[in-house]
Amino acid sequence: MRVAGVIAFLAVVTSALAQKSAPPAPLGESAQNLLGGWELSNAERSKICAATFKNTRVAVGYRVEFDKNCPTQFPVIASVAGWVFPEGDLLRLVDAEGRTLAEFSEVEDGIYEAPTPGVGVMFLQNPAAAARKPDAEPEPERIEEPGAR
Repeated sequence: MRVAGVIAFLAVVTSALAQKSAPPAPLGESAQNLLGGWELSNAERSKICAATFKNTRVAVGYRVEFDKNCPTQFPVIASVAGWVFPEGDLLRLVDAEGRTLAEFSEVEDGIYEAPTPGVGVMFLQNPAAAARKPDAEPEPERIEEPGAR
């Protein structure tokens, strides 16, 4: 009876270890679109730094590199060990244990946002989206009254 219990315990532990060290899923099309340089900012854009998403596998997903000033501006970045973006899901920055630190959803083409406790809303934009200027509001149309010249 003891041997059966030990075998069952070992099976559970081995299974858990295998799941933790299992390689991340291959990058889907949406995730491949994230590869390269991005701008990380707060809502006011008073804090901005660069992030580079890579297709290099790490223990918890894929490698992401940040400018050296990112952890100063966004302390949560200091704990980021990788990124994951399952197809049809949310972009997640994860720690060394695989826990989600920030979860980004796409709100516009090339613009992601993540409400993050203790940080506020963080935005991730590709360089093209970050360079776009908001559309200027058109001036109201003037209607001239007949004979007003």
